[in-house]
Amino acid sequence: MVSTASKPFQVLQRLAHISFWTLIVVIPFRYRIILQARPVGTIYSDFTDFLIFASDIALALTLPLWIAGKALNKEPLKRGPFFVTIPLIAFTFMSGLSVIDSVDPLLSASHVVRLACWQG
Repeated sequence: MVSTASKPFQVLQRLAHISFWTLIVVIPFRYRIILQARPVGTIYSDFTDFLIFASDIALALTLPLWIAGKALNKEPLKRGPFFVTIPLIAFTFMSGLSVIDSVDPLLSASHVVRLACWQG
């Protein structure tokens, strides 16, 4: 059987699969890079520091590779079932609204961005 998919598409698809499985593997380990340490008394530093997790890096690789593969193969993106999509959009929107009244708006905004990327 001859594959009709182009070689670049196959490479992108393979790289997307590898980065996705890397994402699945590293999620529970919570490996992180501290972008900015902001110690606040006895509060656990993961709650106040700006962090980037290994899973964030894997996701940042997975999404563009997957989208590029879809674009190369001219496949449309699907939004998923209505009963899942609407609550996720509402949850992300409400998270964005919480930045307005936050004690630490910059940290809250960074969490909203991470949430939006994970749900993307």
